[in-house]
Amino acid sequence: MARCGDKDIAEQIKNCFREFDKDGNGAITRGELAQVLQHLCRPGQALSKDEIDKCLNEADKNENGVIEYEEFVDWLIKPGTRVQASKKGILAFDFEAVLKPLFEVFDRNGNGSVSKEEFEECFCILQNAMRLADSSEDPGPMLLSRNASDIFATAEVSGDRYLDFTEFVEWQRKALEKSGLLNEDLKDLVPALARQLQRIFRISEAEERGQTTSEDENLLKRVINNVASFSRDIWNEEYAAKNTLYGKKHYSNRWSEPPVGLNIERLLRQYVAHSRLRIRDLTDFNVQVLCVPELVDENQMDLSGRRWIARIDHGKPQKSTKKKQRDRFDYFVYSDLRWRAEPDSDDLFKEALENLSVDMRFFCLLKTQANFGVLISWNGVQSALKAAVEMGLMDARQHKAFNQQFEVEVLDSLREEGALFGLTEQEKMQKLQETLSSSIKVATRAVMSALVQREVFRVSSKLADVMDA
Repeated sequence: MARCGDKDIAEQIKNCFREFDKDGNGAITRGELAQVLQHLCRPGQALSKDEIDKCLNEADKNENGVIEYEEFVDWLIKPGTRVQASKKGILAFDFEAVLKPLFEVFDRNGNGSVSKEEFEECFCILQNAMRLADSSEDPGPMLLSRNASDIFATAEVSGDRYLDFTEFVEWQRKALEKSGLLNEDLKDLVPALARQLQRIFRISEAEERGQTTSEDENLLKRVINNVASFSRDIWNEEYAAKNTLYGKKHYSNRWSEPPVGLNIERLLRQYVAHSRLRIRDLTDFNVQVLCVPELVDENQMDLSGRRWIARIDHGKPQKSTKKKQRDRFDYFVYSDLRWRAEPDSDDLFKEALENLSVDMRFFCLLKTQANFGVLISWNGVQSALKAAVEMGLMDARQHKAFNQQFEVEVLDSLREEGALFGLTEQEKMQKLQETLSSSIKVATRAVMSALVQREVFRVSSKLADVMDA
């Protein structure tokens, strides 16, 4: 059982058993079970007699009408149960909330139910991932060796040829009966699998539009490996199961489609108006902006309503012994189609930034410089790269190497066009700089791909989130 050997887990289970076993006789009766479960319900909610009986039946394996300690241990660590042990005592476990992101991926058209075609499409992706992954010699979970059509027929009990959310949850509850994971593991792995499946669909859609690059092959391979790994973890049938995400550094913030009207030029106009009286206090008014998406619950699938936070670095304040130096950062928040000055948003911005992976922090720099457009000027690229060096996302050597490679490609292009014919070396360099400064615009994704190719950033599945950006 995943991490079951931990002394903390064992102690938590013992404490939970004592909390249920009110009379201390070593067994939990139906009445004691009902009393604690009702206490766990949210205000205004109550468990029905059938729900309490269902919990009792889940735990009472020898069917003697009470839950003994060994039965209680097996029940509490079984994934999908309605309660879990924690350091805070007994907590209700919302299995439905954990599965919701995965259901929403299967529900491709978002109508609230999964058709047979939608189910087979997603299920076949899971099966193909097991076959194509680097660890394809591992046969994978028994669940994924079965025919998708047969599984759908078993899970769909209403006879309407659609799988509603309740049926989806019960299908997964049964599929996890032999799993050796804890509920806490499911809270990590199921949403992670849902995000990877979303990324496969996003890459596929970009490929249909002809918008993929050679680097996207490595990206797809990374996502496929993740799908296979998470699937193997979730639907294992081993007592000593593992969670490959356990103990790993996890960046919980991610990119999403920016809201309508998110515009950095508009922000700067508002900022200048807001700051007019303070400009004279600055020795070097060189405004730099970084805009990042707010950190929200990573299980939340609809991110259209999230806020975006902009940090404005307005330069170094003038040294003065007579008055306190001003903070060099100002903060604005974009929501409901407008920017609002929110000077106390330092922690909000820092939390959002630190929970973005390194490559996504740089992508935010690029998109800010591009005014959240698809294309970015060469000067904008340079501003983003310079800021990345200052933030420690890359070093000056990598910045210089990127520039040199890009300049070689531009010179080759100018040479093919005949634009360098008859020019001296000095004139060629001058022509290069003029071209870079005046007419070069590149896709932000192309810049990211070039940096990944140069191994400045590693291939990350999160790059699939910016396929359309």
